[in-house]
Amino acid sequence: MKTKTKGPEILFEPASPTQEDFIWATKRESMFDGGVGNGKTTAGIMKLLILAREFPGSRWVIARQTYKDLMNTTKKTFEKVCPPEWIGRDVKEEMRLVNDSEILWMHLDDMSEGTLRGLEINGAFVSQAEEIAPEMWEYLDSRVGRWARPQWDSACPPYIWGDCNPNGHDWIYFRFHPDVVRDHPARAYFFGETGINKAILDKVSPGYYDMLMKKPEAWKRRWVFGSRDIFEGAIHPEFKREVHVYDADRFDPYDACNIKSCWGWMDYGISSPTCVLLSASTSDNFHFITHEYYQRSPPGRTITIREHGAAILKLQRDNRHSVRGIYADPSVFFESTRDRSRSAMTSVAQEYRECGLYLQKADNNEIASIANLQQLFHVEQNVINPITRKPGSPRLFISSRCGNLIEQIQLQRHAEMRNPLTGEKEYAEERAVGIPDHAYDPLRYFANSPVWQAPVLREQPPVPLYRTTPYTEPAVKGYSSPGRGPQPRSHQWRKLPAPPMPNRVNQS
Repeated sequence: MKTKTKGPEILFEPASPTQEDFIWATKRESMFDGGVGNGKTTAGIMKLLILAREFPGSRWVIARQTYKDLMNTTKKTFEKVCPPEWIGRDVKEEMRLVNDSEILWMHLDDMSEGTLRGLEINGAFVSQAEEIAPEMWEYLDSRVGRWARPQWDSACPPYIWGDCNPNGHDWIYFRFHPDVVRDHPARAYFFGETGINKAILDKVSPGYYDMLMKKPEAWKRRWVFGSRDIFEGAIHPEFKREVHVYDADRFDPYDACNIKSCWGWMDYGISSPTCVLLSASTSDNFHFITHEYYQRSPPGRTITIREHGAAILKLQRDNRHSVRGIYADPSVFFESTRDRSRSAMTSVAQEYRECGLYLQKADNNEIASIANLQQLFHVEQNVINPITRKPGSPRLFISSRCGNLIEQIQLQRHAEMRNPLTGEKEYAEERAVGIPDHAYDPLRYFANSPVWQAPVLREQPPVPLYRTTPYTEPAVKGYSSPGRGPQPRSHQWRKLPAPPMPNRVNQS
C-alpha cells in the first residue's frame, strides 16, 4: 500500500504488513519489536513524518539513550527516509521542517523528570527503547499531547511509540508483550522477525540476510527470530510465575495455613514510588507476600508522608492478622534539614512516627539478601507444597495481586562487565543500575530478616567425662603428706600451723 502525504510529493511504501500496521496504529502507545533489520526504525520515522506533515507547526521528539547512538544511527536512518526538501533548518539537536513542524533530538542518559517537566510536544518516537529506563518512557508519555495550534481543523492525536530489540523479560515485555498484556485499550504491540524485511535487505545490502543466517543458533534465536526466552544475567532465574505466584482469588494463606506472624517491609520515595509489602509466615517455615501498597506521585503533585502514612496504617488495620511492625530502608532514619519549615533536623522515619507509623531499621545488605532470596525461591523436592499439596515446594510465595513485585523480581539483572584479558562479557555480583526496584527492595529487607531464618543453634560444650577410679595428685607445697606418694582427692590434707606472731611490746 502506498500512502501519499500532503505538501511536497513523497511516497511511503511499507515493506511488510506488520510495518504498515505499526505506522497506522491509533492507540496512544505502540511498540515494534523483533529481529535486527526488520524495518522497525524506518517505520517509526515514517509514522512521525506523516504526523508532522498532517499537522503543520506540530512538535515531536525523537529520542534514544545516548547522544552518540542518536546521531550516528537513528538520525542517519532519518536522513535516508526524509526527503531533503522537507528539512528547513537543522541545528544541533533541533530540526524544523518546511511546514514549521519541529523535531527535537533528545538523548535520555542525562535527562531527568525536572528536565522534561516543561516539555510540550504532540508525540515522541523512542528508538531502541530497551536501552532506556521505564521511568523515562513514563516522563515522555506525560508530556505528549500538550501542544496545539489554532489553525488545526482537529486536534493532533497524542502518540508515543518506539522500536526495540528483544531483551528478555524487561520492562517492555511486561508493558506490551501479549504473554502479559492482552487487548490493552491504550497499548499496541507489533512483532516481526528479520525475514519480514528480507526483500528490502537484499536490495539495499545484498548478502546481509545470508550472513545473519550463518550466525550461531543461540545468536539467531534472539537477534534474527526475536526470541525473548534468552534472559542473560538474570539474578533470579529460578523464579517462575507458575511455581512462586499463587492465585489470590483461589488460595488464601490465612485460611489454609497456620499463620504465626505478619510483618511489613517498606521502601520510601519522594518522586519515586513508595512501596510496602506485607508478609505472613507459618509455623512450618513457609512465607507469603500477601499485600502490596505501591503509590507514585501523579504529575504535578507530590503525595505527602501524612497521606502515605494514613494509607499504610489502614493497610495494617485491614489485614486479617496483626502486623507486628514495619522494617524500612535504613536511609529513612538519616536526620537532615530536608523540611525547611522546621528549625530542628528531622528524618523521614520521624515524620512517619508523627503520623502514628513506627518504623524499624532494615538490613540493606544487597549481596546477602540476593543469596537468601535464592534459597527461598529454591524448590525443595522433599517438601510438601502448601498450595498444591504435592512434593516439591519453595519457601516463599507471592500473591498474584502484587503485580509490581512480580515484575521487578524478573527484571533484576547482574551488572555487565568486560573481562580485561579476553574481552568477553561477564556479570558482576552487584545488580545493574537503572532497573526499577521499589517493590523488590522491600522483599530484600524481608530476606535479610530473622523472620524466615531458622534460629542458629550454638554448638554446646562437650559433656565432661568423669573417671571411674579415684583421681590422685601429688602432694602440694604447704600441705603435709603421710609420705606414701600421691593420695586420693578425698584424702583429708592437714595444713601446717602458721608461725607464731611476735608479741607487741608496750612502749608506754
